Amino acid sequence: MTGDDLFLALALQPDDAALRAVYVDWLIEHHPLRGLHARLQQAGDEAGAEALRRAHGDSWLSQAVRRHATPGTACFRDGLLDAVRLEPMTRDEAGVLATDPCWVFVRTLERPPLSVLVDSPNVTRARLDESTLEELAGWKRTLPRLARLGVETFAIDRVAPWLLPECLPSLSHLDVYPLGARNSNPRAFRPGPDDDEQSVAAVGSGPPRPAELFSPGSWAAFFAAPLPPGLSTVEVHAGFVNLATVGRQLEGARCDVERFIVSALETEGARWSVALLRTGPGRYRRFRLVDAGVSRDDRADVEALVATAAPLERAP
Repeated sequence: MTGDDLFLALALQPDDAALRAVYVDWLIEHHPLRGLHARLQQAGDEAGAEALRRAHGDSWLSQAVRRHATPGTACFRDGLLDAVRLEPMTRDEAGVLATDPCWVFVRTLERPPLSVLVDSPNVTRARLDESTLEELAGWKRTLPRLARLGVETFAIDRVAPWLLPECLPSLSHLDVYPLGARNSNPRAFRPGPDDDEQSVAAVGSGPPRPAELFSPGSWAAFFAAPLPPGLSTVEVHAGFVNLATVGRQLEGARCDVERFIVSALETEGARWSVALLRTGPGRYRRFRLVDAGVSRDDRADVEALVATAAPLERAP
């Protein structure tokens, strides 16, 4: 069986473990480094596999995908493209890119155009901007396996009408990335109890997020929409905010998921993460500090502030 025959057979049965094993054997013979990467993965040698990926991964992409992929973001499983972040492109370029046969194997996509997204039937995790999500809803295209979706938005209630159950039947986890927040900025800044959005912006953390993002009314509008029935977790990646203040703003808001998490960056990349745990339909009355990656002083500050609004459950 030729490599093309194997690839076609896998495209028809992408989850077939036996076919994947045969494909890895073929790669070992014809593309040794790529095959070795797959073998190291199978053996559990993640460090060795990652070193090979970093050194050679981009060269394993087709020319069309390499042209539009963010360098160094392509990941592989059994020698097949598994995850990648894409750069902005024209609609015509996206249409051409969508014809590449690799998308049937991809499980994770970051910022893909709609044409690529809908030609990725096995994608389970994606991060999209508002316009792509709106297009997906407008065209009523279905992503049957998508379980975790990240959306970049200015206001959460803008997103709700586009999270159509028929388009996202498997969605269980929604990540919200507020536009204007530098979510990957490791700059040290610890908000105090009296800090507000203006003081946070003044130290260079980016423009303040709109008040409606953390408004109970905005979240009530979000949860009033006909959301996918399996949605159980909403996580807001808030950048630099005062978590205790956010908790007080959301206290008593309608939030019909099992876990509603607001997380913020802290000194040297550690995170404050507070989960609001449901105690009744549409109501959150308990808070839980869920990340141990903060200093003792920081933890004491957050616990003291949150405890003034509701009982606090400490994470194990």
